[in-house]
Amino acid sequence: MGKNINYAETIKQVILKSSPFGLTIFDENISILDCNEAMPKLCGAPKQYYIDNFFEFSPEYQADGVKSTERAFELMKCARRSEVVTTEWLHKTMDGEIIPCELTVTGIEQNGVFIGLSFVYDLRKLKALSENLQKQDKLLKVCLEQMELISELQKVLLHQAKPMY
Repeated sequence: MGKNINYAETIKQVILKSSPFGLTIFDENISILDCNEAMPKLCGAPKQYYIDNFFEFSPEYQADGVKSTERAFELMKCARRSEVVTTEWLHKTMDGEIIPCELTVTGIEQNGVFIGLSFVYDLRKLKALSENLQKQDKLLKVCLEQMELISELQKVLLHQAKPMY
């Protein structure tokens, strides 16, 4: 039995250390039990500070105007039902920078003990690429409009330049 517990702990540590995205493990009261190194790194905080002050790393309100604490408890209810919920979530760093993230929350109950899991993917690079594509799209539309205007102007000038006999 002790061998299985040690093996399970080893697997947990490997998962926590190697995950490329943030992972937070919590209980039914949203008390943080553990997290991988990616979460405190994302928030610019030491791991224990992140664990002890979890709610400091979300703004007071999410982008849709709902309080972060209210939304967290809504997500907890879903996790308690073993649902998997994916949504956008705003985290913030210790210095106040807002970080758009994709958050996936789920949970499992085993032997009467609930364990919740929160997986976080930083969307800053994706959002920056999206904004860049939108800018490029606007520039392309302006260029096409200008090309159409130049074409129309050429037609007018060619028509005026034709000798009249």
